[in-house]
Amino acid sequence: EFELAPGESVVAYSDGVSEAMNLQELQYSTARLRERIGALNSSAAEVGDAIVQDVRAFASGRPQHDDMTLVIFRRLD
Repeated sequence: EFELAPGESVVAYSDGVSEAMNLQELQYSTARLRERIGALNSSAAEVGDAIVQDVRAFASGRPQHDDMTLVIFRRLD
């Protein structure tokens, strides 16, 4: 059990997000995901959309071998 402070978020994701591969066979990575999340100060839906867009741009159209699942909670007040 834990309590989020106003403005804090929890992002849960499947390995299909962090292990998404680009054309050079590099993984998106947990470090890149953390960096992307840290740069966002938006609603949970907007954070999710931004992450998905960034992963897709990174992959450059390469078909992914795994599902991508994101669950985001954000305390508004």
